[in-house]
Amino acid sequence: MVRLPQYFELNRPDLITQLPAISVVRYQQSQNQHRNEVYLTRHLIAFVLNGKKILHQNAEEYHVEKGEGIFIKAGCYAMSEIVPADSDFQSLLFFMDDSLVADFLNENIAFSKSKSPAYHSPVFKLKVTSRLAQYLHSVTEINQLNGLVSESFTHLKSMELFYQLLLDKDNCAFQGFLLSLQQNRATLLHTTMEQCFDKPLTLAEFAKLTARSLATFKRDFEKHYHTSPGKWIRERRLQKAYYLLRFTDKTVTEVCDVCGFENLSHFSQAYRKRFAFTPKDTVLTQKA
Repeated sequence: MVRLPQYFELNRPDLITQLPAISVVRYQQSQNQHRNEVYLTRHLIAFVLNGKKILHQNAEEYHVEKGEGIFIKAGCYAMSEIVPADSDFQSLLFFMDDSLVADFLNENIAFSKSKSPAYHSPVFKLKVTSRLAQYLHSVTEINQLNGLVSESFTHLKSMELFYQLLLDKDNCAFQGFLLSLQQNRATLLHTTMEQCFDKPLTLAEFAKLTARSLATFKRDFEKHYHTSPGKWIRERRLQKAYYLLRFTDKTVTEVCDVCGFENLSHFSQAYRKRFAFTPKDTVLTQKA
């Protein structure tokens, strides 16, 4: 699993312009990329400049062609494929914290208070108009200055991106999507945990996905679920593991992996402690 934007921060710092609330990456690849499992720790707006990108998110498949873009909420898992054109695949990636979205809406009350149709998908497909293309070209040139641009200027360019998308009639539903990022905190906590309990995330990462500090996350979680996050996550993972072992053909190793356990030894110990028999015993029961 590849965590983004951390992968670029650690492995390709030459590609990234990094600020506290936003990172901008100019990405290029010359070969077909087989499916990679990607986990987003920040919201991502990705624009394809050349080639094609295919994303598989839950049961949906999104094809992003040259001249198109896509916004994916933080916390999403997706399978990503890259298909180069006649030349290299190229894209411009904006990774941003929830605080940047909140800043924009707080500074533009008219947008935040206007009525827009509810938008529930974690993914929004974008069209790139000629005006937006000019903006992306300017960002590409800034990105090549390798840290010589001030933080305040980069912040302004980030705000400009939201304006470009909101004022474009081809992306008229984007306002509802943007507002959905600022949903009720209790709802965000519930939906995040239900969607991601089986992912190999730390409590600090769960806290970030729910827009909370670690201490606030633990406090709100216990208030909502009446137990600690560690106990709840472990129980949900073990229940899922039991179901998969009992009613599917997955191996013990496969179940350990898809349920988010660190390793097979830890999984087997936790499973036996919870059910009084081993994962292998469950498989044998199913085959009996």
